[in-house]
Amino acid sequence: RVEKKVRLEDMARDFHYSKNRLIQVFKEAYGLTPYAYVKSQKLRLARQYLTDTGLSVGEIASRLSFADAQYFADCFKAETGLTPTAYRAERTQPAE
Repeated sequence: RVEKKVRLEDMARDFHYSKNRLIQVFKEAYGLTPYAYVKSQKLRLARQYLTDTGLSVGEIASRLSFADAQYFADCFKAETGLTPTAYRAERTQPAE
């Protein structure tokens, strides 16, 4: 479900927990909040899209249900230290 918009309320309902209990269980299991976990999974998939497809940054942002391309780029840079465009360029340059 990483490509879909994920809501905490829906996750809590799916797991039969309150929102607070779900956050607690997630933190114990993964060391992250559900939001941080889902975002990290979306960004993992974004890295794959950037290296393996010709999708634009905007298309990737939309496919991964980010609010907009700028928010996606900000999140991506915060996690990787690179903009999505720079990441793609770095990963797709031919070896010399």
